[in-house]
Amino acid sequence: MKFVFTGCVGSGKTEAIKTVSDIPVISTEEKPSDDLEKQTTTVALDYGELHLAQGSKLELYGTPGQSRFAYMWKILSEGASGFIILVNHKRPSPVEDLDMYVENFAEYLTESNLAVGVTHTDDINLMTNELSKYYEYLKHKNISAPVLPIDPRDASSVTTLLQALTVSIEQNL
Repeated sequence: MKFVFTGCVGSGKTEAIKTVSDIPVISTEEKPSDDLEKQTTTVALDYGELHLAQGSKLELYGTPGQSRFAYMWKILSEGASGFIILVNHKRPSPVEDLDMYVENFAEYLTESNLAVGVTHTDDINLMTNELSKYYEYLKHKNISAPVLPIDPRDASSVTTLLQALTVSIEQNL
């Protein structure tokens, strides 16, 4: 199965893939040419693999966060089984960020193949009450998808999000 991680710059895509990948991650990070708050940014893709039972694997692709690399979004989306949109909760308008990615990936999204991970939360346990704005947005778009607070640096957190997406896909087969 192929899963694509997308979301704004700094949402944790590269880190999430690095955290759970069973192989060294292939990453195309460069110094940004604009005023990003990061030392490096993905310019083409990140790639990792998560090995599962019976020799199967999840191929994990990460997109660049900047919309100027949208051509890569389409390339990486081809043949994907599922999509994970990571939303940086600390940004000024995280629901608008979510909307931008839902709209840009709309042709690839179905109800069964999307999960949303909310990153950069102060306390992952207290955050549950704040998830309602993301669910409300998805409901408005007629999308039913799991929304979970995650820490991209924590393997169990990322794995839980991957499992939620996998269960959603399996339930809709």
